[in-house]
Amino acid sequence: MKQQNIIIILLDGARHDSLKLLTSFNAWTKKGTTFSKMITYGPQTVTAIHALLSGMNGNRSGANNYYGILNFKKKLCKTLPQYLKESNYTTSADVLQDIVLPNQGFDSITLHDEKKDDIVQKHVNLIKQHAELRKQNKNFFLFLQYSPIHTYVVHEVLKKYDYDDYNSKYFNNPEKNLEEYNKIVSNTGKYLDKIMQTSEELGLFKDTLFILFSDHGASVGEKEGELGYGRFCYDYTIKSFATFIQPEFFPEQKEVKKLSRIIDFFPTILDVLNIPESPMPLKIQGKSLFPLIQDEPDERIALSEASGVEQKPTNIPPRIHSIRTPNWKLIYNTETKEKEIYNLEEDPKEKQNLIGTNPEKEKELFKKLLELNPSIN
Repeated sequence: MKQQNIIIILLDGARHDSLKLLTSFNAWTKKGTTFSKMITYGPQTVTAIHALLSGMNGNRSGANNYYGILNFKKKLCKTLPQYLKESNYTTSADVLQDIVLPNQGFDSITLHDEKKDDIVQKHVNLIKQHAELRKQNKNFFLFLQYSPIHTYVVHEVLKKYDYDDYNSKYFNNPEKNLEEYNKIVSNTGKYLDKIMQTSEELGLFKDTLFILFSDHGASVGEKEGELGYGRFCYDYTIKSFATFIQPEFFPEQKEVKKLSRIIDFFPTILDVLNIPESPMPLKIQGKSLFPLIQDEPDERIALSEASGVEQKPTNIPPRIHSIRTPNWKLIYNTETKEKEIYNLEEDPKEKQNLIGTNPEKEKELFKKLLELNPSIN
């Protein structure tokens, strides 16, 4: 195997529409291929990252809620770090909490204090340390979580409004909420510049695949009942993005607008490294992103699930389920039995619920939902 390091940078809670306002963000994404319609499995970091590193949705892996690590079926599947470890990679991560990702396959996982640590400097140091491994002809995998946006939502928004998902002061001011959110997001540009410039100076762009992505977005008051994120399955939280930077495999300045999914990361990386999938009881659900890059006919369907309205993180299984095609979405609440349908091409902000107006489309989408999660009743 040729030397090909991997650095995945998670911009936790970053809305793609806000990041696009940053000059530095746009500059770095132009160096690779951006998937601008990337759908996450769960609008919370835990469920999203378990889906990414396992290549499967949480209803299959067991990681379908905030404490999903407790039910993750680690003996029935193999994670991306495990594949890499078996290929003699050094595997490391720096995250906010140890519940964020499954630990199997990692040589080391460090935690940062979101209030005290200089995350920029810590991550720069980690990149420098791992770059030294190249002198020993060793490959490395490094997963970095940038958490200040999450910190703002949790410690400023949620606590400011006392976790009240129906506080009118918040939902009556979406423009002001977005303005405050964007101020926090602006710091992401400084972080990216420092991280990527350091990597460039170290010559990592020659032999490293960089992946910049968001695990989920955030609410600024679009839908009453979701103060921050993690409760519902509307696009402002489940639609994210991912940019893959490695010119040998991913064309520069290319945007893929077709629907893709966070579970597609895993098989794409295996393709890059020419590693076959191992025989395991639970198979990878994701598909390589390369057919989308090559503009081949390929229409994917994304499953997303959330707990519903809960004021604090919960281990309650999902009650809100959505199935998303490129242009349509069905949302189903298993507790109330209520359904919502949106034509995303005509109504991207999901303001007009079309339930009852197109029974054939409703039947088609609900069938697809049951195919991806047969346990729904």
